[in-house]
Amino acid sequence: MSRSISPADDMHAPGRKVGLDEVPIVDFAPYLSGDPDGERRVVAEVDHALREIGFMYVRNVGFPAALRDDTFAAMRRFFARDAGYKQRLAWLTPESNRGYVGPGVQALDPRRPGDLKEAFDTGAEAQGADAAHVPSNRWPADDPSLRATVLAYYEASLAAAKIILSAMERALSIAPGTFTATHDAYANTLRLLHYPPVPHAGPQENQIRAGAHTDFGSITLLSQHGEGGLEVRNKRGEWLMAPAINDAMIINTGDCMQRWTNNVFRSTGHRVALPNGVDTNTSRYSIAFFCSPAADTTIECLPGCERADGSAIYPPITAGKHILKRLNETYGTRDKARK
Repeated sequence: MSRSISPADDMHAPGRKVGLDEVPIVDFAPYLSGDPDGERRVVAEVDHALREIGFMYVRNVGFPAALRDDTFAAMRRFFARDAGYKQRLAWLTPESNRGYVGPGVQALDPRRPGDLKEAFDTGAEAQGADAAHVPSNRWPADDPSLRATVLAYYEASLAAAKIILSAMERALSIAPGTFTATHDAYANTLRLLHYPPVPHAGPQENQIRAGAHTDFGSITLLSQHGEGGLEVRNKRGEWLMAPAINDAMIINTGDCMQRWTNNVFRSTGHRVALPNGVDTNTSRYSIAFFCSPAADTTIECLPGCERADGSAIYPPITAGKHILKRLNETYGTRDKARK
C-alpha cells in the first residue's frame, strides 16, 4: 500500500550497494532483555534510522524463522497455479483490499505501465460482532494450509510490529500506547508478492517490477527471500540496493507515520527495479506486512513533533480516509483490468 513519488525520483540508473551506516541493522535482543542500557541503545538506533532514512534492518523481534520459510513455500505453490485459478480469487475493491492482484493491475507509479508483479492480499479474520465490519479473505478452497500458514504469519508480524512501535514511542518520548494501542488486529494488510521472470522480449517502455513509491501506513515489515531488487532512495537522491539478509527483516516508515510525526520520521521512496547485474529471468518473492492504525484513529501532529513555531505541517485526517485515498490512487485507473 503505497503512493508514487515524483518523476525525477524514479530514474533507470541502477542503485549502488547499500552501506550499513545508511540502512543500519538494529538488533532488538537488548531491547527485550530488560537491561535499561540495552533498551536505551536500541531506542537511539531506531530513532536515528527513522529520522535519517526511514529504513532499517531488524533482528530478534521474536519472529519464527521456520514460519517465514513455510510461508514462502506456501506462496510459491499458490503463485505457480494457472491464471484462471488465481483470477477466481481476484481483488475487487479498495474498501475490501483482499484477494489476488494480477500482473500489471497495480501501478505504484501511475505515470508508468502496470507493475511487473502479482500479489495476494490478506488480513485478519474477525469473529462475532467484528465480522460485519472486517473484509473477508479470499482463500482457495483446495489449499487450507495456505490460510493457516498466512494467518500465523500475520499474527507473528503484528506481534513484531508492536515491539517496534513501542521502541518508536520511546524514541519520540510520547505516552506508551500511542502507537501500540491504536494498531489493532484488523487495519493491517499482509501482501504476498511474486515478481515473475521478465519476458525475453523485455518489459514495456518505462515498466519495472514496482515503480518508485512510498508506503502509506505506519510501518512496513518486509521479508525478502534470497533474490535482490529492492532499492531505497537516500537524502541525496541516490538509489541504494537493499539486499535480503536471511536473519533480518526490513522495516520502513510510511506516509501515515511521517504525517503523524510532522516529518520527524521519514517516509522514504523505494522501488523494485530491473538494475544491471540482477538476473531478471528468475522470480523474486517477498512478503510485506503493512501495519496501519485503526480506521477511526485521528492522525495529527504528536506532542513534541511541532515545528519551531509550534505549528503542524498537515491537517488532521482519520487513518481510514488516508488509506482509502492512497488505494484509489494506485488502483483507480485500472478498474477494467480487474474485470
